Amino acid sequence: MVADTAHPGDARRIPLPDGPHEVVALTDGRVVVSLAQSAALAVLDLRRGDLPDGLRDEQVQTLPIGGTPHGLAVAGDTLYVTDRSVGAVRRFAIGTWEEHTSVATGAWPHILALTPDGSLAIANAADDTLTLGDRTLPVSHVPESVAVASDGRVATGRSVGGTLDVFDAAGATTGRYELGGRPVRLLYDARGRVLAAALSASGAVAILADGELRRIPVGGVPDGLAFSPDGRWLYVGDMFGGAVSVIDLDRSRVVQRFPVGRSAGALLVPPPAIGSQWDSVGRGRGRIVCDNGGTPYSADGTACAHRRRLRDRRRISAARLRR
Repeated sequence: MVADTAHPGDARRIPLPDGPHEVVALTDGRVVVSLAQSAALAVLDLRRGDLPDGLRDEQVQTLPIGGTPHGLAVAGDTLYVTDRSVGAVRRFAIGTWEEHTSVATGAWPHILALTPDGSLAIANAADDTLTLGDRTLPVSHVPESVAVASDGRVATGRSVGGTLDVFDAAGATTGRYELGGRPVRLLYDARGRVLAAALSASGAVAILADGELRRIPVGGVPDGLAFSPDGRWLYVGDMFGGAVSVIDLDRSRVVQRFPVGRSAGALLVPPPAIGSQWDSVGRGRGRIVCDNGGTPYSADGTACAHRRRLRDRRRISAARLRR
């Protein structure tokens, strides 16, 4: 889904193969989407603001790469892709898409980000570690997200239990916060002053700024996060309700909510090369089972419990109506 926040009713849906999950902007203005269930990447050219509903084939390029591509990051002319099926971060040359030697990680590399010095920060969900450059740091149970601030601080969230760990650029722990609510995504603003966490099990977003923690209710199942360029607005995707909430961070409340359809997952505010649009990659309703490519986030299914409860509530309500 591609939309202008000033005119959300004019949003356009771009067909993609099954399993769109993460999205990242390339330096030339295109965006890449990971297709975990299709073992592929999709490269979309969104640089023109007047794209028609039916895109030409050359505007959506599908790259079959095998494995289970998930997390994405870009540095220069290299695209980094986490792949839990091989326990590594795979590297591709942007443009030719030739694959280079992969980078070994911990078990089940999930999300990654680049630090200011060019190192990789990788959340390894299955062995409770954070790979930070050439170091491996123990973190809380099932780290599913990672975010890097402009000064090199790194944050990772524990999806089972809800703990937020923050490290400095050298890997020393600077803070631990009990968020609860299963933080599935983290994001720093451009200045590195504000850290947002999507609490998928409690219908809220946690905001950590200047050492103070506050929670802002948004409802639904918060997932994707994106800051406006000036840092005042925070966009939050709702996986359950298929909508995006706009939070005014100065007032700590939702000021707008608009539907985008079929589960708003990863969000991106593209750079100026694309224009004043944000991109929402939605996963089909039938595939919102708390899985990436068919495998649960946690082996015992604990991380999926809240979504199963939502599903069961809907079934119970439907059964009552039929009576």
